[in-house]
Amino acid sequence: MKILILGGTGFIGSHLIDGFLSVGHEVRVFSHDHEKFRDPNPQVEYFINDFGEQDQLDKALSGVDMVFHLVWSTVPSTSNEQIIMGLNENVINTVKLIELMEKNQVRKIVFFSSGGAVYGNAKEVIVKEDTGLFPISAYGISKLTIEKYINLFQYLNKIDGIILRPSNPYGPHQNFNGVQGVISRFLYLIHQGEPITVLGDGSVIRDYIYIDDLVDLCLKVSRDFKPGIYNASAKVGYNLLDLIEVIKKVTGKEIIVNFAEGRPFDVKRVVLDHDKAKNTFNWTPETSIEAGVKAHWEWMKAVQSMRQNYGTNVAAKDH
Repeated sequence: MKILILGGTGFIGSHLIDGFLSVGHEVRVFSHDHEKFRDPNPQVEYFINDFGEQDQLDKALSGVDMVFHLVWSTVPSTSNEQIIMGLNENVINTVKLIELMEKNQVRKIVFFSSGGAVYGNAKEVIVKEDTGLFPISAYGISKLTIEKYINLFQYLNKIDGIILRPSNPYGPHQNFNGVQGVISRFLYLIHQGEPITVLGDGSVIRDYIYIDDLVDLCLKVSRDFKPGIYNASAKVGYNLLDLIEVIKKVTGKEIIVNFAEGRPFDVKRVVLDHDKAKNTFNWTPETSIEAGVKAHWEWMKAVQSMRQNYGTNVAAKDH
């Protein structure tokens, strides 16, 4: 099977490359840049372009059996100030993508939505896929809008769509200088001997899924394609103070914690129920938070060691 990964050079996409190659699939990647921590894989066909380049996207779709859509140009923290850009670059370009899929007779798409932003401040302790959707950021609204368009095009019999709502993925290859990925950011700052900053009082609760477990679900989805909406999560919630204690135990480091004002667009609590994915695809996440943070920490140390020895532009050869 030939799989096109849109955004395949990002954190999640890089692991999907490895996962699909490991089971014998052909992999094609469409992304705006090459991977940050690794050299291009000679087994992969790359299209390095912006998502809006329709001619190149058309070529990338030729002969493809399935699309994994991870491209996104905004984040929750800035999306409310970039509403028009988010609509143009994410929503409109995804509708154009689906039209190009129809042209190229590609029916199957797996869209990575959001396991937090689309739900907003849900009242339920454990959030199921049929929980009410009340996003409180333009990011969440755009993700939800694309979900609805995928449902529409599926109703019109143009595509078959699976919507994954991951909780908070973490693990090797995650950018530690970005505005997303609290575990990666905390580990980096701790490695550098710098304090970490907690926004609010640390009571915000999140569900963290290790990248290998998320990739395992994607492999199962690709083998047994059953359209629908599925949460992808560990189904365990940790507040930030709990998470810091886990990191402290794993790293053996003393951690200086500063507190700053919370942000209005941050959902207070999101723990996702994953039983639908578990029952449909015979999938269960297996990585504990301790084991996942340890693997992430070991990778972080290796990357920083290579950068110290060979310079900041070195790619970490951790295929």
